Amino acid sequence: EAIFPHPPANEKVKAIQAVSAMVQKYAVEVIAIGNGTASRETEEFIRRVPLPKDVRVFVVSEDGASIYSASEVAREEFPDYDVTVRGAVSIGRRLMDPLAELVKIDPKSLGVGQYQHDVDQALLKEKLDNTVESCVNSVGVNLNTASSYLLSYVAGIGPALAENIVEYRMAPSQTAETAPPWAWATARASPSAPPRTRAYSSAKPSSAPCTARSSIF
Repeated sequence: EAIFPHPPANEKVKAIQAVSAMVQKYAVEVIAIGNGTASRETEEFIRRVPLPKDVRVFVVSEDGASIYSASEVAREEFPDYDVTVRGAVSIGRRLMDPLAELVKIDPKSLGVGQYQHDVDQALLKEKLDNTVESCVNSVGVNLNTASSYLLSYVAGIGPALAENIVEYRMAPSQTAETAPPWAWATARASPSAPPRTRAYSSAKPSSAPCTARSSIF
């Protein structure tokens, strides 16, 4: 639902009613606001809405959100929604899991420097990809929930194996008694993975994220 609390529409009362209704209907716990145009005005407006005390409001970087919303990845994830909805979803996801969402965007689209177009583009891409891969392997991933885009940055896992992991995880026939084959596959695929590389693992892909962290390499 679209609201128009700012000029020239200035439909503040209607917007407050709409936001309050959505918070109540969907049991909203957190509100994410992109830090783009009129972000401060929007934050000020949201904080004036009579929200439950436990509802928190955050301003989130929206760098590259417009690039993502028009990308092939976004069209694949949300084929039935337009770019505005895809961008809003991306902003919300950045608050939930920034790394998992930002890996879907070309690092050059995140504003890495004023003179990024003046340097060797192949070298720039290589260095940026290496940095993203280093971040992913340092932080770790959750095998139960990670997208194929995030998994593909884990040392020893390429796009093909990442897709296989997601397909296996989503298969309805898998049970808690079924041993996850990706732990064995990645162990064999990456015998020299860096020691800081970690991944959450569970015998039941549909279960909640594990509390313990263990290396699969």
